[in-house]
Amino acid sequence: MQIRVASLPENGIVIELNEPVNRFAVLKEMQEQGECEFLGNIAGVVAVKKVMDMVAVSGNLHIGVRLMCSRCLEEFDTILADHFSVSFTKNLPEIKEEQSEFALQAEDLGLVFYEGDIIDLHDAVQEQVVMLFPVSPVCASTCKGLCHTCGENLNKGGCTCEKNNGIDPRFAVLKALKLPPRKD
Repeated sequence: MQIRVASLPENGIVIELNEPVNRFAVLKEMQEQGECEFLGNIAGVVAVKKVMDMVAVSGNLHIGVRLMCSRCLEEFDTILADHFSVSFTKNLPEIKEEQSEFALQAEDLGLVFYEGDIIDLHDAVQEQVVMLFPVSPVCASTCKGLCHTCGENLNKGGCTCEKNNGIDPRFAVLKALKLPPRKD
């Protein structure tokens, strides 16, 4: 997924992606560590166009993935998909020390520095896929999760444990606590 900037036509190019996950070190490691299971290749369409002294890359990516629900701990299949855009530049803007501590850096502007005449989209695509992962994946918005007492999956029916009349089991011992009457 390398692009030679000097040979980019004026109206840009369109690249169709269909890349195996094992070509991306971070994604391969995520799968090997059991964080997810990828269900096919990373697919999408990417447009690349030279704009002044920058190269604008935008497109859509999608990939099927098997995740574990953060509520019920059951595995479920979903598709991670989104639109992205990244701009590559050879000349990063210089930030002077006397400028405010709140001055934007090149990374804050979404600019990626490249050297030479070749841009490798490999890292940009990998980064976009990683950012698509939900922080707390949920199999369904109606997922009831696990019983906090017995750990039964509440999506498969009710559990048989005693509910302690709504008392959190961690505080059940306080129910038997006898305090002396207050003297006011």
